[in-house]
Amino acid sequence: MKRNIACPTTEDGEVCSNHGSCDDETGKCNCDAKWGGTLCEVCALGYYGPSCDLSNFFSFFFFFLIKNKINNYNNNNNCSL
Repeated sequence: MKRNIACPTTEDGEVCSNHGSCDDETGKCNCDAKWGGTLCEVCALGYYGPSCDLSNFFSFFFFFLIKNKINNYNNNNNCSL
């Protein structure tokens, strides 16, 4: 016998914050890949931003890429930061 248990909703009535699906048997949200939390209301580990679109890995990668380009420019032109 399948039980139908309501999943948690936001104040606006959105089930799983519109970032996941409800498991009717457990009443828990199954969050989409970039989302986490009881209501799928926070970014999953490694993601950030208003839409959880940005991965920390890529942010660090681009930071170091830009930093290296600046350092190479400065070294080649006898500049310092």
